[in-house]
Amino acid sequence: MKFQNCRTQVVRWFRITLVLVVVAGCSHKPEDLTADVAQLIDEAGADVALAVLDRRLNLAPHNSAIRLLKAKLLVDTRAVDEALREYQELCRTEGDPCSELLGRILNAYLREEIEAGGADRVRAAPLVASLVDPAVLPLLYELASKGDPAARTVAIDALGRLASPSALAFLTGLLRDPDPSVRAQAARRLGRSGVEMATAHLGALLEDEREAVRMAAAEGLARAGDHRATPVLLQGLSSSQASMRMQAAEALGLLGKREVAPALLELLTDPDDYVRLYAAEALARLGESEGLTLLHRTLEHPSVSLRLYAAEAFSNLGDSSPRPLLHRVVADPGMAKGVRLYSAWILGRLEDPSGIEHIRGFLQDADPYVRLRAAWTLGEIGNPEASHILRAALQDQERAVRIHVAWALYRLVQQRPHPRG
Repeated sequence: MKFQNCRTQVVRWFRITLVLVVVAGCSHKPEDLTADVAQLIDEAGADVALAVLDRRLNLAPHNSAIRLLKAKLLVDTRAVDEALREYQELCRTEGDPCSELLGRILNAYLREEIEAGGADRVRAAPLVASLVDPAVLPLLYELASKGDPAARTVAIDALGRLASPSALAFLTGLLRDPDPSVRAQAARRLGRSGVEMATAHLGALLEDEREAVRMAAAEGLARAGDHRATPVLLQGLSSSQASMRMQAAEALGLLGKREVAPALLELLTDPDDYVRLYAAEALARLGESEGLTLLHRTLEHPSVSLRLYAAEAFSNLGDSSPRPLLHRVVADPGMAKGVRLYSAWILGRLEDPSGIEHIRGFLQDADPYVRLRAAWTLGEIGNPEASHILRAALQDQERAVRIHVAWALYRLVQQRPHPRG
């Protein structure tokens, strides 16, 4: 028996040695090399396979096939930071390495953030949600099902963007969720899907006990062109909460019924500045000149916040009128960094890439939050010209910043614009 066990061990180590020799020699074909490494992992484990790949890279540092295999193996062993370093090295040698590897790295990062829970989970949710990538679907369903309401609502938003039958059926089930914020977001997204089967369930929520849920259902119906929303939205214009009045005004503008214009005109004298701007944008959508007049006037308002919100309203309307204002703000070093980033984002929505170069410097800012927001902004703008800027920031010392940089770069590599709404 002992002899048999000894013989088995000898045979096993002989096979390992043979595979080591093969891998060390490196097969000429990538598919053969992949098979050799897979056999080595099976025989000796991932640590030995990584050591062999490292040794081979020392001999042939520009062998991208070996480096790619190493990076994928690092992801599989959850050494994500090391995998990202290998990806960055591939960027230097290959220029534009495969997006599949970056996607795997990003998914591993986001999975770790979600598993960490708490603030990390909430921070990861919008990144997962915006990818609309089949590889992250399990993460989206997991996020939407339980846990922090903020993370759930972001995941619900992403599932609604997919508009697949399974996603819409899942959201329909959430209309009965005990959390009103979850019910509201599910209703809003079902309406935005534009699928008749999905919006058929929203009528019942117009009678929900929570005003926020009623308004979300009405907004969803309005986006689907369902005029059952009109009475609830008109009632919402007189809500005691400014946020409800804004939501009602926006939805009425999207519904496109010019007969609601008188009610919106009354909102132009609302005591809240932002309610007036929402009403102005809605009126502009309905073709009422009073709305555009107020928006143009607000571009000269003393408050930079109001000026920029008016600029965003113009971008929603596809109107490039605020470009001169935005160019001044994004280039002004005296402006707050967040304000300049916001300006660059609006320029991006107007398909003006000029803000990108101004953001470059923010990726080296001493404040990690500024660097994180800069990466996010570049990802939202979605212009491929920012790729080289982001690649240079992949090894930021802060994990959260690295994740946002990888996310932004992956969106650019995918070349999938992220529309508003």
